[in-house]
Amino acid sequence: MPGKTLVTFLLLSLVFAVAARADDEALNPFPKDCGDPTVKPPPQVGNDQPNPATFTYKDLCKVLDKNPKTGKPVESIEELVPNLPAEFRKNFTFMSKSESPHQANGAVSPQNPRTIMFSDDARMVIAFTTDPKKPGFNTLEITEYQDDGSFKVRKVELPGAGSGGKPDYGKPPHQEPKSCAACHGKDARPIWESFNLWPGAYGAQADQIGGDEVETKNYEEFLKTKKNTGVFKYLDWPSGTKYPPYSDGPDNHTLAFGPNARLGMALTALNRKRLMRLMKKSPKYEGLKKYLASVLLRCETPPIDEKSVDAQLKKEQNEKLKKAGLSTTGTQGDLDASRFGLLELTKDDSVAVIKYVQDLLGPDEVDAKEWSLSGRPGSLTFFDGVYDGEDAIRYDFIYEIYKDVRATDPNFKTDDHLRDSFLVGPGLRCKGLPYGEHMNTQLAHDQSCDYLKGKACRPPATCASASAPTAKSCNPGSSGYPGSQPSIDKIDPAQITGKLPKDGLALLGRCTDCHSAPPLNFDNPKTLRAQLQANPALLGKIRAQLDSKKMPQNGTPFTKAESDLLLKSLTDLKNGK
Repeated sequence: MPGKTLVTFLLLSLVFAVAARADDEALNPFPKDCGDPTVKPPPQVGNDQPNPATFTYKDLCKVLDKNPKTGKPVESIEELVPNLPAEFRKNFTFMSKSESPHQANGAVSPQNPRTIMFSDDARMVIAFTTDPKKPGFNTLEITEYQDDGSFKVRKVELPGAGSGGKPDYGKPPHQEPKSCAACHGKDARPIWESFNLWPGAYGAQADQIGGDEVETKNYEEFLKTKKNTGVFKYLDWPSGTKYPPYSDGPDNHTLAFGPNARLGMALTALNRKRLMRLMKKSPKYEGLKKYLASVLLRCETPPIDEKSVDAQLKKEQNEKLKKAGLSTTGTQGDLDASRFGLLELTKDDSVAVIKYVQDLLGPDEVDAKEWSLSGRPGSLTFFDGVYDGEDAIRYDFIYEIYKDVRATDPNFKTDDHLRDSFLVGPGLRCKGLPYGEHMNTQLAHDQSCDYLKGKACRPPATCASASAPTAKSCNPGSSGYPGSQPSIDKIDPAQITGKLPKDGLALLGRCTDCHSAPPLNFDNPKTLRAQLQANPALLGKIRAQLDSKKMPQNGTPFTKAESDLLLKSLTDLKNGK
């Protein structure tokens, strides 16, 4: 499995031409004092948890109930914005078109865009319309991440400037309106498209303005007439670009001018916690999680349906390109797809593997139709632009499931090889961003694949059925699963030329827990014999491991008598006795 390369979305600048990749060294987001996990993982586990909320919904309500400058309730969004923390006023983007209900009543337009403000880590996102003549003006729509891995969606209506009224928190107050579920889902999540095309947003094409003539003209007019008026005058507009807060061209393409990408990266880091919570809802998860980790790390190949998944992704790609006003046919369609098509289609079989995970756990049980942030039911778009390489799409799933396996399997605490297999570097945190940490998936693959394959419960049979095994029934010692401590009946004597002592067969069986793949297939004596004959040094290595009293790793070490019998059995097997 190739190593994982961490890059920012700078490496994926795809505007105005086919994908152009800049020099790796110039764009490497790891300062020297942070180390570079793509070369050598830092010798510590990084902070992989979302930062504690610095400004919560309760804090917002306190400001709304009592403007710290006037001591009175806040009456309008224009009054609220200058009282929000600085991080919200510097993190913002605009929607010139919107999938929200506001588009239908004309409240969203290029000159009166829907405004989205967010904290650095996107734990809170605040959105509102800006046309005072349309319904919904002075209504806040708030999405907040919760520490339990869920999101809450709320609505607050402000009375309007000069009204003397108070904020309306709904009935019952502070609860998610039922109407929100139509867009945000029954297990609420924010709606945001995958990298690097955000139809309806300004900077839709990879956070750059200048490539689309209509968008450029509209945004120039907006900046000229609105930037220094109303609520917009309180935003922290960055300098250094002609079209703040967006990039004005591929030569000026940085995260500082990439609010759409930053929002997507931050939300994805939170959404993966939500997806982990949903996966754990499945009664099959505990029994399957080692197998899922093994599959996601490419330790083994699952029976996936890549063809149908690619067909769905191509359909989604066409829908997304059309919404953005781009072509889907002919030469121009090929060019637009190469620049702004779904990156999910370029990352081998990763999306098909994720779909396979959904199907194993039970799509209905884990709300699979609402995994993606795109808002399309059943969407399979997950790419946020943080990582490149073949693991880019499956990375978030590897990270969460492998971390859970490591936290719940005691062998990852007692075995040095397994314990050291999970290394997390600071990643984008080195650039001051509160997300984008980097797990070395190559290391996890190399040091845990044999163990995961040996321990995993596999479908079909009981593990994937409606009567899936509990975690207990998948522990070593149960029968019927590869990796469980086998009885002597696991080894078919008919595979062996000559006769071995029954006790010798049992000892071979105790080795299959970890050694059921090359270079030692203890689960298949016929294959094992060929391996011993092809590599005479193997017996000496096995002897050394037995003498070290470390075998088997997950059970009581062999006694000297058992070691002698096992070696005699292996010698006889090699010689065909």
